[in-house]
Amino acid sequence: MPQVTLRDITDDNWMQAARIEHAPEQAGFVAGPMEILALAYVGRHRNARAQAICAQDKLVGLLLVEDLAQEPVCYHLHELLVDRRHQGQGYGSRAMQLLMEELRREGKFPRVEVCVHRQNTNAIEFFQRNGFVLTDYIDPDHAWDRSMVYTLVPAQANTVPYAH
Repeated sequence: MPQVTLRDITDDNWMQAARIEHAPEQAGFVAGPMEILALAYVGRHRNARAQAICAQDKLVGLLLVEDLAQEPVCYHLHELLVDRRHQGQGYGSRAMQLLMEELRREGKFPRVEVCVHRQNTNAIEFFQRNGFVLTDYIDPDHAWDRSMVYTLVPAQANTVPYAH
């Protein structure tokens, strides 16, 4: 597999990012690239940031992560999109490893949360393979989603268990 890196979205690569495509069967589950870029822009007050997933120098996907400073205090992985032509090659898993390393170094929050549509079994399995654990939490405003959590730091004996 080519070397995978996460890079900022810039004036030089945003048009490449805009051409990322999801597979047709993913249309109801993941945002398109322009929506991801727009969500990063409007969420900048929450430190939302879109990053390019690159294999060598080729942009193969996007992710969007933001800070949740209110309960549950955590990073929120808002979107992960690997171009349909590059899925199944390990780029998404490597991007998850890199993102978790980056967030662990940043150290603002002890966990990363992602919400996945309960019918998106491929995504649920992907996140589980990459260290996320399903929680029992169901958001009443988004009852179709499953909440999953990745722990960046080991739980201390005196910490409160994850709860919304």
